[in-house]
Amino acid sequence: QQYRIAFLQSLQGADAATLAAASDDAVKAATGYFKAPVVSQKSNLPVLDAVVALKDSPQYARVYQLLNIFAAGRVSDFTAFVGTGDNKAWMGALGVDVEGSERTVRLLTLASLASTSNQISYATVAEALQVPEADAEAWVVDAVGRGLLDAKCSQETKTVTVSRSIAREFGDAQW
Repeated sequence: QQYRIAFLQSLQGADAATLAAASDDAVKAATGYFKAPVVSQKSNLPVLDAVVALKDSPQYARVYQLLNIFAAGRVSDFTAFVGTGDNKAWMGALGVDVEGSERTVRLLTLASLASTSNQISYATVAEALQVPEADAEAWVVDAVGRGLLDAKCSQETKTVTVSRSIAREFGDAQW
């Protein structure tokens, strides 16, 4: 996977024909990204020219769309994607576990939520993750265990106090 991404990085600034010729490698890199453990989701893959070129391809536009959901989307985006047309079957045909992917996107959504505030209610976590409020603490514990954030849960006040979270994106807004 790392060599494929390095190859795609070497194509930055290339002409459209060269980028189109690299479509298969871009799709394989994206598929690897979907299957990767949640802790390795930080990557510049979504912004590489060869990958961005997929969005204009009728054959590969869905790959680009799903990659962006993994990179910066929310559970609601993932749910909408899976519920559209034959996307769920398409993901299965790529060898991507839909339920595992949903879990990954939930954890990444929680990391994004935690990066916006140092105090979050269980209700807010549950709403963002589209899970029952009773499950919010378990999701926080899972995210802490995976190194996505450092936080403490208060069952008494039903809040999460965040001391650190990963940044899914790093751009001007985060600087």
